[in-house]
Amino acid sequence: MLRVLLCDDDELFLDRVKSRVEAFLSSQGERFEIRAHTDTSLIADRELALCDLALLDVDLATPEDDGIALARRLRAFRQDAVLIFVTNYVEFAPAGYEVNAFRYILKQNLDRDLRSYLEQALEQLKKRSETYKIQVDGRIIDLPLDQIERFEIQKHCVEIYVRDARPGGKGTIYRIRGSLSEIEAALGERGFLRIHKSCLVNMRFLVRLSSQGAELDNGTVLRVSEKMYNDIKKKYLAWRGWQ
Repeated sequence: MLRVLLCDDDELFLDRVKSRVEAFLSSQGERFEIRAHTDTSLIADRELALCDLALLDVDLATPEDDGIALARRLRAFRQDAVLIFVTNYVEFAPAGYEVNAFRYILKQNLDRDLRSYLEQALEQLKKRSETYKIQVDGRIIDLPLDQIERFEIQKHCVEIYVRDARPGGKGTIYRIRGSLSEIEAALGERGFLRIHKSCLVNMRFLVRLSSQGAELDNGTVLRVSEKMYNDIKKKYLAWRGWQ
């Protein structure tokens, strides 16, 4: 079930957006639930915690409850929700960086851009729903790929560092028997990079890479193979889209 949140203080425009989102998701065969609001004070925390996709008006009528403020509330519950801002003014765009906005739509271009952006958002959500299966104490566990920080060899076991989806959560470390080379073969094309013979890291968390180490967005610094550094750097830059 895909849960969608819409918010705009113009009720007519909100209805227009809702009808187009409903038509698109229905055409894709998606099961979905849409909540539409003109007043941010009526949006419960539970709605934000369950939200997968949000289309928010940036310039709401009440400054203290504008789309950016609502996006901050959303991010407190869901770092992984896909956020699209809808606005009359392109100058609002830079403010979206702090809340990791996925796309912007100018209201005047809604009919031109909405379907394309929804297709991209749906693709992003499907990627985020991908999992890696492990077996721990006889149980099969599906680990979301976007929450796996790294795989690391420790004392003949593979330790899997999994982040908590909730901001501030401590995360979990799983220990399994296995080969890091086999895991790399399975996940190397899905955003995971072998930076050392004993470590495979999720590049979405990688903020700085040098021959001296790989720094993650939480401050963790991992060892990088100096011998393989040029090849490692090439793969990382290719993944980032830098040629």
